[in-house]
Amino acid sequence: MKLRAAFVLTFANRFQDDTVSAAELAVAGVEDYRKVFGHQISPRHWQRLLDRITTRDAGAENWNRLDLYLSHEDRLRRQPETPREVPVDFANLEDEFNMWANPLKPTFTEEKAIYLAAFNWLETAMQTDARKPTPSGR
Repeated sequence: MKLRAAFVLTFANRFQDDTVSAAELAVAGVEDYRKVFGHQISPRHWQRLLDRITTRDAGAENWNRLDLYLSHEDRLRRQPETPREVPVDFANLEDEFNMWANPLKPTFTEEKAIYLAAFNWLETAMQTDARKPTPSGR
């Protein structure tokens, strides 16, 4: 992704050298952008891109994530999936918890048992859901 390539050096300079001012960083960033894309942008536009990227990063400083660099339209292209209805019957899990001597401090065996009960519940829920017909008839 070109935008990520344009900002790689920017982020390296920003976090390795505390003496670089915001103005110096912008000048270097605009030049990095020109080298990658082959055309000049204004420092103001570069700053908007930087702000968008750092806002999306939310302090994680994981600059390799592609979603940081996508345009707004690209990020919205795929529609989010609607969650499926899942039967919420945790009676088996509650029964398992009720057998514990101290629910706040389960033993190793009790932890294994609750994981097994949870996986069994999930497997049953998925099998039940798989047998339901879909609206499209698939």
